[in-house]
Amino acid sequence: KFSLEFLWHSGLRMNCAHFKSLNESHDKIAVLENKTEGLRKKNDELEAKIQDRRISPIEHARLVECLREGSRGAVIIGSDNMSGATVEREAKAYALQIASVMRDAGFMGAQKNSVSLAATDTPGVVLFVTDTSHPPAEALSIQACFRKNGILPSNIQSGYVPETNVVLIWVSTKE
Repeated sequence: KFSLEFLWHSGLRMNCAHFKSLNESHDKIAVLENKTEGLRKKNDELEAKIQDRRISPIEHARLVECLREGSRGAVIIGSDNMSGATVEREAKAYALQIASVMRDAGFMGAQKNSVSLAATDTPGVVLFVTDTSHPPAEALSIQACFRKNGILPSNIQSGYVPETNVVLIWVSTKE
């Protein structure tokens, strides 16, 4: 058995010296844990950026419901797909998912792009109309539903559209 005196003379001094070291170690561990958490968040953000955009079945249903509440008309769906690069294949696949949503929501002419259009500098999804000061009512409905459901940036721009009452939904590369 150890006596209290032995513990006091030998152990306590050792504990005091180690206590400071343990506190320093604990502080270093806390800093490292914070750095690790920050790196995990950055990693998650990077993974999200490289993942293909997709519309889940739940998002599809929400978009269809929202779009059915607004004006409906003719739309054309287009995408960056000129060189066949991986990024452009992703845009084309996303455009096909949007076309499916538009079709299910009752929009006329929701189709794969047959209009030759130069790629836009705006990444994401852009709505093109003939005249932005007087866009078709469905352009505003589409924009509102897209924004509400996270399809961004969903800007409305002037561009070549075959008819004044048609909305061209252009899917470009991701942001």
